Order: sequence, then C-alpha cells, then structure tokens
Amino acid sequence: MLNFHRKLTLILFLGMLIPFAHESMGQQYSNNRFGATLGYGFMIAHRANMRHLIQGHTTSLELQYTIKPKPGHLATYYNNPSIGIQLGYYNPGNQEQIGTCMGVFPSLRFQLWNRKYAPFFQFGAGMGWVEKPFDQLTNYQNIAIGSHINSIVQFRIENNFQWDRASVKVGIGFTHFSNAAFSAPNLGINLPTLYTGLAFGKIRSQYDLDETEKSEEPSRNQRHELFYGMGAREISLHNPKKYLTGSLNYQYFRQFSNVFAWTAGTDLFFNPSLGAELNSSKLLDKANFQWGVCIGTELLFNSSSIYLQQGLYVLSPFKGNGSAYNRLGYRRRFQNGWIINFGLKTHLAVAEYFEIGIGYSFKQKIE
Repeated sequence: MLNFHRKLTLILFLGMLIPFAHESMGQQYSNNRFGATLGYGFMIAHRANMRHLIQGHTTSLELQYTIKPKPGHLATYYNNPSIGIQLGYYNPGNQEQIGTCMGVFPSLRFQLWNRKYAPFFQFGAGMGWVEKPFDQLTNYQNIAIGSHINSIVQFRIENNFQWDRASVKVGIGFTHFSNAAFSAPNLGINLPTLYTGLAFGKIRSQYDLDETEKSEEPSRNQRHELFYGMGAREISLHNPKKYLTGSLNYQYFRQFSNVFAWTAGTDLFFNPSLGAELNSSKLLDKANFQWGVCIGTELLFNSSSIYLQQGLYVLSPFKGNGSAYNRLGYRRRFQNGWIINFGLKTHLAVAEYFEIGIGYSFKQKIE
C-alpha cells in the first residue's frame, strides 16, 4: 500500500510540473488549475455494530482539475467560483474487510464571503467504488457496504495561500460512500479528514474582473412545479429482492435572492418494501403508501440547483422510520419548462433510496 501511495504521489507531482511550466512562461492568468491533496482522518462508527470495522486511521489522495466558469449567473453572484472534476483514492484504514475506496465526481467551489482570505466551501457528488463489499461467504463482517458501485458525496471547507501562480491549501472535509439501500447492507462509510495540498494555475478572481464581464441580475420568480420519480431498494440481507418505488411531488417555488429559493409542497410515496416489512404481499396494500408535506430550500447556480427538503408524514401506516423524512439532490431546469431530477430520500442519516425523475414548471411569474 505504501508503494502505491509513493508511485501515485510521484506521478501526481511530476504531472503538475506541466501546467506550472506553462504558467511560468509569462502568462498572468489561466482558465484552469491543477491540484492535489493528501488527507488524514478516521472512519466514523455511527452504529455500535460497526465498531469492529475501525482498524486504523484513514488516508486519502485526491487529484483535481478546476476551471473558471463563463460569465453568467454563477460567475456573477458567487464569490470567486470554480467548477471542477475530482479523482480520489481513499484508504479507510481497514484493508482486510473494506479494502480500497475510489471516487470520481464534479465539484463546485466558492468563497463564503467576498474577502481576500475568506475560506472556500466545496461540495461534489458522483460515482464511488469500494473494493471489498459485504459477501455472505467471504466478507460477512463488512456490514457497512453491500456493493462495489456506490455514490460518493463530499463537502469541504478550506483556505488557500497564494504565491504567484502556485498555492497551498489546507482544510477539513467529509466524504460519504453509500448505495442508498439499493443493495443491502448499506450503513455507509463516513470519512472526516484533515488535508493539505498544492495547486498550480492562477484563476482570475472577482478582484481581477472588470464590471463589463458581469452579467445582469436575474429576475426573481415564483412558479408551481410537479415531479415524478422512481427508485429501487432492498430490505435486508435476508430479503435481497429489489422493490421499485415511485413518488409524486408538488412544490411551490419562490426565489428570494440571486442564489437561494424556498419551496413548500406535498409528497405522495409508493414503496412496496414497506408492506413487505409488515409481511404483506399485496401490491396496493395501504402500508405501501405514504403522504407528507415538506418545506425546503434550493441553492441556485446557472440553470441548476442543489435542493434540501424537510418533510413530515401526514399519513403513513408504516411507523418504522418515524414521522419525519428528508430529501436532497440535484435539479436541472430547461427553458421549455422541463426539469430533470436526481435525489435521495432519507430519514436523517439513514438513506431509504435513490430516485431519478422528471418535472415540469406549469406557471412562472417573474417579478
């Protein structure tokens, strides 16, 4: 494992010499940046039955390529934003039962406020891979993850110290691997990390931009939206059948700033795995249906948004998940009114299922 780290680190820093040499030829700014970080942390045993998986500290190595967004909503209303793609290698500290984890995902990064030394916030989500998932015969002790392919979600807060066209970054991050109950077990892998790294390439910041490069302020608006989503989940190791889920959601959307909107609405869920947990085989059993109301917020950038909702069940014959639920995900809105949606339904830290769906904005009022 150490040999792998050394080889990958050597390739990384040799590769970063290329953009550094390009920058050194007199170009003041570039539209891209290459970077790498090394991290050290631990894995959280958020359930008592996971404690045996904690065998040592975690390490990580991440490569990142970022670019400055084109003039528009994102470039105008966020502080020094950049978008990028990230490749990560993670050693969870338990090579015998979990093995190596990897991930590739897009990310969005911006300063929390418009000050030179203000910290940056970064988040991203994409595809993850776990080397040694649960296997009933050969790896029954890994009760955290039941599949090789998973989602990866990461949040970071960091600061940069710039010297000409090179910079040092330090920060704290949180990385999560999960398959959202698509394949049991799915307690998830959570890795808080302290990290440091280098980056080469000086992306133009808002301190360098001319006013002519900024876009006009977008109109604030309100609209009514309807969504339909589908997903799938397993109940347990003893019942590996995949149950298809469906949902209908109406929401009222109102933008209250250039980057935020609030939402309120209602949800109707169809989830036959709930009836199965109550030993019902009827597809239209009332236990398979749930009705709730929700409020939420959306972080807007260009035609996309990241949403977070808090819901409360008004009607739910199944009581095993409590009275509250959460939804979070990504939406892309098109000018013709159609919307694509990728989301996750959870009960706090317990994921219920992923869903993919479409939506439509029926009426829009621009102020």
